[in-house]
Amino acid sequence: MGLQWIDLDLPRGKLQVRRTRTNGQEGLPKGGRERGVDLPASGVDSLKEHRHLRGAYVFCQEDGMRQQQRGAASQCQHQREPPRRLLLA
Repeated sequence: MGLQWIDLDLPRGKLQVRRTRTNGQEGLPKGGRERGVDLPASGVDSLKEHRHLRGAYVFCQEDGMRQQQRGAASQCQHQREPPRRLLLA
């Protein structure tokens, strides 16, 4: 997971895709160029709550080093709300 805080513009709700990580190697995103992505308000709120000062990476270990993909997935899993059930009358 290579997402860094500098890739995010939370006040504007934007994420700039600047790089990809595959097999431990960093490179250009698909298509060979950067692109912008609009974030939904819920995503911006979640990222604001997740904000930390440990390091440059959004998903990082306690020491600020980049989080491995498995660790980031479990980190997100813990922060998600349980699904809501609809009751039909």
